[in-house]
Amino acid sequence: VSTKGRTLTGYASAFNYPIDSGTKLRPQTTLVRPGAFTKTLNEHSDRVQVLVNHGMDSRWGMSPVAVVSDMHQDQTGLRVSADIIDDPSFDPLVASLKAGAFRAMSIQFEVDKEDYNEDHTERNLRELALWEFGPVTWPANEGAVAELNSLAKFAADLATSQAESLADESRKRTLE
Repeated sequence: VSTKGRTLTGYASAFNYPIDSGTKLRPQTTLVRPGAFTKTLNEHSDRVQVLVNHGMDSRWGMSPVAVVSDMHQDQTGLRVSADIIDDPSFDPLVASLKAGAFRAMSIQFEVDKEDYNEDHTERNLRELALWEFGPVTWPANEGAVAELNSLAKFAADLATSQAESLADESRKRTLE
């Protein structure tokens, strides 16, 4: 299956990023804690789906738009890569990601383990059963970012990196 530079990458969820989950009368902050996805990754990562706006998008609904190619936890959060299905019906999604119109992700999950601070103003999500992630218009966790990883972007990033390395070398020689 060719994805032709149609890979969604980013963070489906960011660890320790404050999510406002309370009300005006009862403020509360929710934090997804490091390691929260370990059980999902070990037990059912092959069942995690990729949907747009949690399946509420009028164009794609509950149809998966991509196939997960990588999902792992790092110090920032749940890092994901998913190959967008190579079908013209998903070209508008690719275009939206490429233009930066979709620049965030969100997750749908069940809580398996959580705890609270003493006054219940902080909720800590320790273990989650992840069922779905994908690009969204309005994320709850603003640390969860999405982008289109294409060969053109890779080439541009590589060229920038090489140009910066050459400039650094030139500065070092000038200082010597």
